[in-house]
Amino acid sequence: MFKYFEPNPRGRNMLRYDCFVRALCVILGCDWVEAFNFLVGAAREVCTMPQDLICAKHAMKKLGYTYHSLRGQRITVADFALSHPTGIYLLRPSAHYVALKDGIYYDNGNCGNNILNSFFEKRI
Repeated sequence: MFKYFEPNPRGRNMLRYDCFVRALCVILGCDWVEAFNFLVGAAREVCTMPQDLICAKHAMKKLGYTYHSLRGQRITVADFALSHPTGIYLLRPSAHYVALKDGIYYDNGNCGNNILNSFFEKRI
């Protein structure tokens, strides 16, 4: 199920390309600035941009998450959410990042029909 979520203090129309920061707010349970600072630190450590998959893999590994590729499969964000009613995941449809927490995907637009390329999972 989709839930509108926009933690950026400047609002949705003020900044683009902050989807990873937005997703980290849900995953870490923090505000936009804290998530941004964590992500920029991770990007600095691997000398790449914060939206890059290399940075995502590094940042999520630091948080104890494992990367899973879904290449060749046609699973939508909404279908993945339905089949994962518990847990916290970082979903990656195309060049986008979305947080999934307990079956609800949080974003500032409904991306439920987007096909997943990969996801990060934390096993407890």
